[in-house]
Formats: sequence, structure tokens, C-alpha cells
Amino acid sequence: MSLTDAEVRERVAGIDSLLERVEAIAEPSAHTAALETVQALLDLYGEGLARMVGHVAAECRGATQQDIADAFAGDELVSHLLLLHGLHPAGHLSVTQPEQPPALVPLRRARRADASPGVVSAGGVG
Repeated sequence: MSLTDAEVRERVAGIDSLLERVEAIAEPSAHTAALETVQALLDLYGEGLARMVGHVAAECRGATQQDIADAFAGDELVSHLLLLHGLHPAGHLSVTQPEQPPALVPLRRARRADASPGVVSAGGVG
């Protein structure tokens, strides 16, 4: 499946809406379980992305690691995934980066509090 950038933005908005619904769950244990499930998935996929970035950086011939980081950052979907998992080369949001869904902010804050798998940079994943 290959999504257009517009479809990626639409899906990100849909996920944001779903997370807002989860955050609105009044029953504390259900609310906590749902957010912990989402966080566990983010952690697992984040680790997978970090490993993929490391493999690409180690194996890619003819391109600098900065070229690879720039290509990842320039792709709408990959950029969102890297931001979500704390791996984006910019390390933060800026006017040139896609906006992070507001509902993910608490998850991202919790993610930063833990050890993250690294950040894509000109020096690779670090």
C-alpha cells in the first residue's frame, strides 16, 4: 500500500481523533490500559524504526548519512513516524516539519522521559 501525503495527513488526523476519544474515557483503568497499549506499540515500532535507520545508514552506498536523514525527514509519512518515536533528525517540531497531533503530546512527553532508541542524524542513529 502506498499512501499519498494527503492520505498520510488524513490518517494522522484520524489517529489524533481516536486518541482524543481514548483520553476522554472516564473509567481510569480503561483509560490507563488503552494509553499503555498505545505506548507499548509506539515503543516497539520505534525500536524497529531505529534499527531500520541504523541498517540503512550502515549499508547505503553512495549517499552520506545526512542525505539519508534528509530523505527520511522529507517524506511525509516517514517524517511523522520519526517524530512520533523521537527519531526525527530535527529533534523537535519547527515550521518546516509536520505538526504533531496534540493527543500524542502526553505520550511523547512520557517517551522523552524514558531512554529513547536514538535520533536519526548525520552521524547515524545515536
